[in-house]
Amino acid sequence: MTNQKNRPNYITGNILVDLGLANLEEKKKLALLDKMDDLIHKRLLLRINSMLTDEQAAVLEKKADNSQAEQLAALSQFIPNLTELILTEVKSFKEEMLGMNLNALLD
Repeated sequence: MTNQKNRPNYITGNILVDLGLANLEEKKKLALLDKMDDLIHKRLLLRINSMLTDEQAAVLEKKADNSQAEQLAALSQFIPNLTELILTEVKSFKEEMLGMNLNALLD
């Protein structure tokens, strides 16, 4: 599943329950999930960019207009543990969020 920004959704609404934010109005929930996904996406891009050679980055840049599936297949050639990398980043993000007092930020 992707959102309007054509990037994967990395997390689900379940995190809002874990964070004690299940009672937010639906519009705020969706906006918060979108911001979380965007942050995870940016963190992944930074990590991936640091792992690629200049040549690999150039190959991927040429595929920027391709479908998401084609981009993912090309990226997986350069980073064989991509799925593990994504899962690790999502887990790290969730742990960081659970360590914060988000209700205090929303009041």
